[in-house]
Amino acid sequence: MPKRKKNKKIFTKKRLIIASIVVLLILTIGYLINIQVSFLVRDELHVELTPTYSRTATENNGTVLLNFTIKNNNFWFCNSHCSLSLYDPYTRKYIFKDNEKTMKSNTEAELNIPIKLNVKGTGQRLFYLEAECNNVRGGLCVTKESIVARSALAVVDYTLTASEQRKVPELKDKLSIYADAMNNVEALIANNKNILNDINGSIFDVSKVSIDKVEQLKEELVIAQTTWKSELYEEIKVNSIEELNSIVENQKSTNEELLSKVGLYNSIIETIDNIQIENITDVDIAEEIEVISATLQNVRYPNVERIYSRILHLSNISKKLIEENNRKRQLLEQMTIEYIDANTILINKLSRLFNSTGNTCSDIKIIDAKLNRNVTHSVSGEVISGFKHSLQDENATVEIEKDKVIINGTINVTNVWNYSLSDFYQLLTFDDSRTDELVSFHCTNKTNNISVNIVDNKPIIISNATSAVEQVAFDSNLAKCCIAGQCNTCSMEKVPYPTLLLHGHLMNKDNPIEQSLSSFAKMQKKLSIEKDMINGGQLDLQRTQLDGYWTGMSEPIVFRASYYYLTYYDLEFSTALARKKESIETYAIRLRELIDIVKTHTGAEKVNIVAHSMGGLVAREYLLLFGENNVENLILVGSPNNGVKGRVMGLCDTFGAEKECLEMSEGSIFLKKLNQFTPKSTNVVMIYGTGCSLDGEDGDGVVTVANAKLEYARNIQINGTCDDYFGVGLHSDMLNPEKHSEVYETIAELLQ
Repeated sequence: MPKRKKNKKIFTKKRLIIASIVVLLILTIGYLINIQVSFLVRDELHVELTPTYSRTATENNGTVLLNFTIKNNNFWFCNSHCSLSLYDPYTRKYIFKDNEKTMKSNTEAELNIPIKLNVKGTGQRLFYLEAECNNVRGGLCVTKESIVARSALAVVDYTLTASEQRKVPELKDKLSIYADAMNNVEALIANNKNILNDINGSIFDVSKVSIDKVEQLKEELVIAQTTWKSELYEEIKVNSIEELNSIVENQKSTNEELLSKVGLYNSIIETIDNIQIENITDVDIAEEIEVISATLQNVRYPNVERIYSRILHLSNISKKLIEENNRKRQLLEQMTIEYIDANTILINKLSRLFNSTGNTCSDIKIIDAKLNRNVTHSVSGEVISGFKHSLQDENATVEIEKDKVIINGTINVTNVWNYSLSDFYQLLTFDDSRTDELVSFHCTNKTNNISVNIVDNKPIIISNATSAVEQVAFDSNLAKCCIAGQCNTCSMEKVPYPTLLLHGHLMNKDNPIEQSLSSFAKMQKKLSIEKDMINGGQLDLQRTQLDGYWTGMSEPIVFRASYYYLTYYDLEFSTALARKKESIETYAIRLRELIDIVKTHTGAEKVNIVAHSMGGLVAREYLLLFGENNVENLILVGSPNNGVKGRVMGLCDTFGAEKECLEMSEGSIFLKKLNQFTPKSTNVVMIYGTGCSLDGEDGDGVVTVANAKLEYARNIQINGTCDDYFGVGLHSDMLNPEKHSEVYETIAELLQ
């Protein structure tokens, strides 16, 4: 009996041991199954990289230290491995890499990367920190070692060194003064060249303006300008301004001399043109020609010989004419005219005839004939008696001079006109030889009968147009923003539209938001490296109170952003809380805040949106609620525009957020209302997948083709397969450029 009791106790104890082992096995198996399920439905690795945006400043030859913190959050039995690299988008090279970062579960590590700048002037450079982490397979950690990617943007502003800050203002003043003098002398040289060009071949044989020295100084100044623009201030040397000022004065003198010569020449041509005669008989014209001749002899322009020879010929004729005129006057003065009235008439008559261009010879010959016929004797006494008789005063005193009659001391010629011309002829006495000499000389000398044509010489007209001279200036150098091998002036004018990458529905509501945010990580990286878009990393809502713009670059910036975050402001700081069980309308309101933040800190007028899955419904709801003014392009990838159903709806109800799943269900009130709205100005593109069976219909494994297409959008089909456990892989794989490059290329083309 005791033995049976003992055996029974042993049996009971064995049963307890076996039961315990069985329970333990069941628990272990359950735990293992739970682990397997967890790896399937949960985010097996969560990586935090902070800060996602930073901005520091240093001198252009200084060193800046970029500080980051990386933290992993995974299963306690999993270690993680991270590859860290720092990318320089200006040189398009990686300047730092650490591929050996191994971290235990739930640990964090500090990363400090020194960046030595060797740049000039002032400006801005960007650096992208990229982290690619995965769990390490082993033991209970049955991970697929999927890569989780994170990125951060570091902005470095650089300024002049302390030495340059002291030197540059003074250097700029000296260079600007020198440049002004150079621009002045070049304008003078150009003006003088214009004058020489206008007068070339006309009258001057002036040597060309010597500008060899100016060209040398200009070349040195242009080199200084290039060096200035390159901001190599220590290499710039400024020439003495005195030498250039001397050249300026010389060019001014040359200009005045040229204009003076041209003015004198034009004055001569104008005088010659005003003569316009064929036979020179006028004494006044002859005397004017003599003045011109004397002027030309003093100037003696080499190319004026043709004009000068003609003027000299005219001058010879003019001299003879003047001599003849003087001789005629002498003859008149020598003539003896006995009767004052006749004397006066004849002198005036002959003087007028001798100085006229009319019938001089014929008039004088008529008078000569009358003189020779009527002059017979001296009648001086009779003339005086005749005056007294006409005055009825025999006691009057009458004096007869050359050209007047003086009666009783008073000049009086009035009474002379009581005599006719024929009576005067009969009362005259002339020296016949003098009269004959006068007539013979005047009417037989033909030296003045030479034709001269001088109308083919024209005045010189100096053009008012000035030659274009490239101005040299030394403006203050503005900050340069450098990316993709080029440096351009930092500017917020005409900013290219930034792009927001919006994730889709979080499959498991208990997973962290970063799981969804990482869906666009590879595409964002590829856009930055291949298309030179700025990798803005994840939009950090807790740092949006930073003053000013994020960058001054001319390239578009791309952010990953989440509408799951609710932000609020406390004093000067922003705090973001995860709220991922709200309605799509609520998410659209949060999207509005994201768009406003991006516009404010980039200066852009609009944004582009690339939205995956449910993110597309959030973006469409935003357009419905707030209009299209802020969105240029809306690119939807795998969005359930007409809802989800069947097996996918069952998974959504099991793991997803209730409100989201309800509104995304096929035929929901939310979708009916949303689909009544058609955007008018925003360009909408819908990229949908085919190749995966979904409850007997074709689609991407989550959304059927019929429920993806939009009537008003440009619909683009992507072919693929679903090889994953749940048969939904194509839906997310479309965002992976390594698997579906056509999606990436389409999006890149639309964004550029």
